[in-house]
Amino acid sequence: MKQLVCEICKNIIDEVSICPFCGADIEIKIDENTNWEILITTNDIIEATNIKGLLEGSNIHVTILSQQDSTRMFTVGNLAIIKVMIPFPYFSEAKELLNIINNSNNEQ
Repeated sequence: MKQLVCEICKNIIDEVSICPFCGADIEIKIDENTNWEILITTNDIIEATNIKGLLEGSNIHVTILSQQDSTRMFTVGNLAIIKVMIPFPYFSEAKELLNIINNSNNEQ
């Protein structure tokens, strides 16, 4: 994990999206060295796309890796795995947001 210096409070922090000392938003540069984590796996591209849209609406970078074959009308089981991937610094924030969304859907 990379270490950064918060531009506001000048504390040395791990690569996170919010400074744990002063609460400032930290600009994370997404490049080829960024570690990506799997937020969820599904076999429903619509679910993955909806989650991507919700997270991007909260300024969280998201990518979808799909093994689904779009040339056929169906794909079965593990042959249709779709992964929603989040850069590591945003992972805990994305997980928390996804839990809030799931809990609000369960209450309705």
